Amino acid sequence: MTNGCKLCAIFIAGMLFSLGQASYAVQPTHGGSFSFGTSLPVATLDPHQALDRESLQVCGNLYETLVEFSSEESKIVPHFATSWEVKEQGKEWIFHLKEGIKFHDGAPLNAEAVVFSFERQLNPNHPYYEEKCFYGRYLFGEIIDKVRAVDEYTVRFTLKIPYAPFIYALISPAAMIVSPKAVKAWGENFYRHPAGTGPFKLLSWKKESEVVLGRYEDYWGEKAYLDNLVFRPIGEEHLRVQALTKGEIEGAQLEDVAGIKSGVEFADRVKLMEVPHLDVVYLALNMRKDPLNRLKVREAVYRALNKEKLLEMFYPEKATVARDLIPPTLWGYNPDVSEYEFDPGRAKELLEEAKVEKPTLSLLIPDSPDSYLPDPEGIAEQIREDLAGVEIDVEIITLYWTGRF
Repeated sequence: MTNGCKLCAIFIAGMLFSLGQASYAVQPTHGGSFSFGTSLPVATLDPHQALDRESLQVCGNLYETLVEFSSEESKIVPHFATSWEVKEQGKEWIFHLKEGIKFHDGAPLNAEAVVFSFERQLNPNHPYYEEKCFYGRYLFGEIIDKVRAVDEYTVRFTLKIPYAPFIYALISPAAMIVSPKAVKAWGENFYRHPAGTGPFKLLSWKKESEVVLGRYEDYWGEKAYLDNLVFRPIGEEHLRVQALTKGEIEGAQLEDVAGIKSGVEFADRVKLMEVPHLDVVYLALNMRKDPLNRLKVREAVYRALNKEKLLEMFYPEKATVARDLIPPTLWGYNPDVSEYEFDPGRAKELLEEAKVEKPTLSLLIPDSPDSYLPDPEGIAEQIREDLAGVEIDVEIITLYWTGRF
């Protein structure tokens, strides 16, 4: 499916729960383990393949990027790239790397490792090109022309066009640097044998079960306080709340209103933190196929959908209707973007003007819920009901969830 009209952007305020501060010393101390309850098992520990939240949470502790975003300064700052220059009117970016950094497998972090990490995603002729690295090609495929090592600790990106947000894209999972040594050793199984430069390294991972990370003692930056970090899948939200209150886990992420309210009941024993998500929910329309290749039909679909009702039914108390695909917390958000109003009468007129009578559309949905799609079937049924009101039939098709949709 290709991007089409937006349905509603869910600037979802997820809830993180952890044991109350009384359980911890006032000053942080080294040692101990922290177990975090997730809704689904981790799918991969290859950051370039990871698209699900659970995998990305773990990868964020295993891998790092050239630069990082400082929430305190609200800008991009150096990480293991100590400095950089921009030349050729924004088409050439040169990064200088910190020396002495090692991957978890002992291999050195250098310019060749940076080149390798991007080439395996973008260059089909690369010997370790990975077809599953979908997001990197989506993010950088039309932007990066080539990546070259100038010397051992200097890397140059040559862009196809000047692209001002390029530096911001370099904090994404697709820009995480992986160990070439590990990828070459494990091949397609690298996703189970990760090696990055992050503050934690993998200790164990039983498929469909918990992932255990250990502090990386040779980490180049400030060492992690914890000895271990555990990500434990607990599918049912109420069971995560129970595990938390019983002390079986120290933290959990809750998504639905019932689970959040259940957690609030134990407010005297847990600490509640509200964290805005970057999740955006939208309806993608395949504009290559008739009748969706007609602008008036797409507008009719948009005007027929009651976004406020969808919000009330499936995202109460934790979302807002979007005006575009950029959440308010991100650079580039524009609150003044105009939109079409909910107007079934006008939708019928548009279909008549397009000379389309009682079209049938296929609506593809995943077979499992997630934070941004808590009830795929329920949402799909409501969309079908709305579109039926303007005489558009909808066939709902459930697809197996593969990590990308």
